Amino acid sequence: MPVEIIKENTLIVPSEIIGKAVERFYERVDNYIKGSGREVVLDCSRLDHATSSNIYILWRSILRFREARIETLLVKVSSNLERILKVLDLYELMVIDRTGEKTAPAPKVAVNLDGADHGIILEFKPDDGAIVKRRHEFRGFLKKINLPEILIFELETVFYEVASNIRQHSHIGKENAIRFSATPSSEKIRMEFVYPGIKFDPKKNLPDFHPETAIKSQQKRGYGLMLINRMMDNLKYEHRDNTVNVLTLEKKWR
Repeated sequence: MPVEIIKENTLIVPSEIIGKAVERFYERVDNYIKGSGREVVLDCSRLDHATSSNIYILWRSILRFREARIETLLVKVSSNLERILKVLDLYELMVIDRTGEKTAPAPKVAVNLDGADHGIILEFKPDDGAIVKRRHEFRGFLKKINLPEILIFELETVFYEVASNIRQHSHIGKENAIRFSATPSSEKIRMEFVYPGIKFDPKKNLPDFHPETAIKSQQKRGYGLMLINRMMDNLKYEHRDNTVNVLTLEKKWR
């Protein structure tokens, strides 16, 4: 889908994280900076299910505008995108159109465990298409047990970030599979990823993350790990028999 400009000073932030759409977006940013505009509007309507890579693209463009002393205003910011920005301590650093904004009450959780006593088990190859497909299946399971939308969004975001990190950084072979399981209870949900590959503890290896300097220093990593650590209540990592990695995550709602 092409990157568009609405009116003269509005850029639509792409949902894609690689490819021509992203290249065109950065070209639009550069062209706008070369022009005479003093303010720009960033339309975030396509970032309802934003990943850490989407946030990197958005934040990088904002800092480029700041360096050129061009004021930025974010519009059409969904509650999901807002949540990610707040988790990463970026929300207060951005000028966001808050017209009609209302403070959402804390979600009430009444988990429906009928038929879900044993949770869900998913196995998939380490490629992006398989990860996205299983993410949708996991979302369907979370809807089935009656979780509020904001918790569904957080859990499927963590699923995608963990699976993507495994695909990119664990050196897992294409012929191998990632095994994922999730078991809900009235108090929490327990998620587990089991996969081969190199040893890596996402809690001990959490990189320094400072929003104001992350992009200026060309920091491309760490956003996903920060989301995972801040959205979950407990993380435990094991490396078994020098061959198998087990990452266990828990999210409490009581």
